[in-house]
Amino acid sequence: MHISFWNVLRDPYTGEDLAFEGVVEDERWIEGVLKSRSGASYRVIDGVAVFVREGVDTGWSDEDIEELKRGNWIRRNWEDHMSKIGKGGLWDRFCREIAEHGGLILDVASGPGGGFVPCVLYYNDGAYVAMNDIEYRILLMWRRFLKSVGKGRNVSFIAADARRLPLRDCSLDVVTSAGGFGNIDRNDVALREAFRVLKPGGAVYMAEGGILREDFEKLPAEVQRKWLERSPALLGEWDRILRSVGFKIVLYQRVGVGTISPDESELGREAYRYGVTLRYVGYYIKALKPFE
Repeated sequence: MHISFWNVLRDPYTGEDLAFEGVVEDERWIEGVLKSRSGASYRVIDGVAVFVREGVDTGWSDEDIEELKRGNWIRRNWEDHMSKIGKGGLWDRFCREIAEHGGLILDVASGPGGGFVPCVLYYNDGAYVAMNDIEYRILLMWRRFLKSVGKGRNVSFIAADARRLPLRDCSLDVVTSAGGFGNIDRNDVALREAFRVLKPGGAVYMAEGGILREDFEKLPAEVQRKWLERSPALLGEWDRILRSVGFKIVLYQRVGVGTISPDESELGREAYRYGVTLRYVGYYIKALKPFE
């Protein structure tokens, strides 16, 4: 955990201040414990601050993690990002804007793909950005990879549920998500958290997707209800949810149409069992937290 994020952390359950006890090297917490006044403690493991309680299902099995390692997926995803740099379009525009924005940046649910972080580091290797994921072992892989290639000297790593962030109100300048919010159950709650932690005038940059309604409505009604309760933005209603939590949308662009393979997601597999092929649409979104 880089020094840039030390003063904005808080206990995600009580809101209390946290004190670190452990090893510090080069303005970074390496190994130790973060403690609150009421006695709660959270581990820091090789630079990754872990705010996920033991026993929580992160959706990643030991075998999943081993497969990521065997397949060298962190490096492969990094190289894939690098191959797309500078080719124009909204993705490159967003990467440049985020990199040039300054201040503290949080990338939500970075996952093995790394979210916006690889391309942001390409344009600004000194960016003060925190990678977030609910699975700390994925962040450990990113931490070790970036260290091995000498990139991201100011990157922090926060293992936490994006619906309950260990960050103070109005403490961040930018929140980013490249499919991250879409992978979170109750993504409306996660967007509300993003609004809470952003400073007035702060920006959220999103590259997300949504299922085409005409395909989704071919599924049985009870299946539709289950998935919409789980993911309120499933049908691409990001604009409605963003406005409902207080954001002002400044860019909302629909791009491209693709098909979800049964191999790609739980929803895709369930739709396949009912003989339904689901198409999805991409969205590039920029929204601001208004000044009060």
